[in-house]
This record gives sequence, C-alpha cells and structure tokens, in this order.
Amino acid sequence: MGYKTINGCLNLSTKQVVFQGEACDSGDYTGCYVSSGIHEGQISVTISEANCDDTYYACFNSGTGQFNLTIPDDCCIEYGTDCGYCGVPTNTPKYISITFSGISLCDCIIGSGSWSNYSLYNLWNFDINDTFILTQDGNCEWNKYIGTNTYGQFSNPDCSGDYYPATRSIIVSIVKSSNNTSIIIDASTRYTYIFSANSTWDCSGDGSCNNGITACAYTPNGSSVIGFGGSASWHNV
Repeated sequence: MGYKTINGCLNLSTKQVVFQGEACDSGDYTGCYVSSGIHEGQISVTISEANCDDTYYACFNSGTGQFNLTIPDDCCIEYGTDCGYCGVPTNTPKYISITFSGISLCDCIIGSGSWSNYSLYNLWNFDINDTFILTQDGNCEWNKYIGTNTYGQFSNPDCSGDYYPATRSIIVSIVKSSNNTSIIIDASTRYTYIFSANSTWDCSGDGSCNNGITACAYTPNGSSVIGFGGSASWHNV
C-alpha cells in the first residue's frame, strides 16, 4: 500500500475545507479546523471507505493556497479473491481499469480462403483505443467483453468490390502467472489478436506496456493479427 495527496479549499459559507470529488462515490470529503491538542492548527477529515476508515489531518500549503491531505492510495479499491502470484495476495484487486491508446487496425489481410479489412470497412460498436473496466474471473485473471466487431470479408486479394459482414467477439484480458503478467485483446475462440504483451506488474499500483505486436499477420494454423502497435496502462479500482 502507498499513499496519495489530495487537495482541498476552504468553503467560506460552511467554514469547512472541502476536498471536492475525491470520495470513492465521487462526492466530497470535508474537514474542520482543530483548535487544540497535538493536531492543533490542522484540518481534521474523517473518512469511511473500504480500506481507509479513519481520521486524517490536512495542513495548509501556502505555495498552492490549498490544504494537503495524505491518505492511503487504496481507499477505493475493492479487493477480490486472493491470487497466489500477486506480490501481496490479500490485496488482489477485483476490478482493473485499463486504457489502450495508439492501436491501429489492419487493412487488407488474408484469412481462411478470403481477405478481410478491419479498418476501412470496420463497423466496430466501440473504440478499441479507450478505457475498459476488467473484472476478476478466477483467482489470477481479469476479463472484459467489450463488443462485437463486424468487419468486411472480400473475395478479391486487394479487398475491393463487394464484401459480406463477418463478426468476432472481442475480449480484453489480464492474466497473472508466476513469471509475468499477460495483457491481451483477442477475438474469443478464434486465436485472433489485436494486442499482446507481457509485464512484470505484481497486482498493485499502476502498470504499463507497449504492444508486442508490430505488424498484421496471418498464419496457416488459423491464428492471425488484426491490430498492432499502441500501448496500455492500467490501475486498480
């Protein structure tokens, strides 16, 4: 567990210091001036969250004109089932927020007896370069079904002329093993990948990596790549 600092300002009407939108429900934390005791001159803030149920004290920062409050950085994290491969198994997150950026979809690539275009004719009902919330599915795996991709399949090698629609269900996964953490976007049951990379993330704090896929590809065994490039960053929520 680490710590984070949040900032608050004095509300002249209520005479309280307000840490706006910092609560786990996006509400406000509020605090009042302490006039005696060891915390005299500080702002007392009582927080009741899953992982920080306590009273904390803020000090005024003359440089910023705000009050600084240091609290645990896992206040809002909902923990899931213990994962033995995590650095601290009891701190295994139930939810992970992952953001992808810079991923490119493939143009005309060969498939099993046809050619497909995933960019020019793609009819995604979601943006692959977006933020998704993954839910723990098993002890050391987090998944999110993010939508169905309808794309164009062609008879011509240059993906010209008429096309007919085909679909793939797209899933984002983070899988923790004893050696590493795998971050994957794939089309379920079809061995079709958009993003694939490994990380040393230990289930706590933030993580990031670049896509290990750098080009479109098709292999005779039926696996293929329909997206490449970009990066991912994630954190527990």
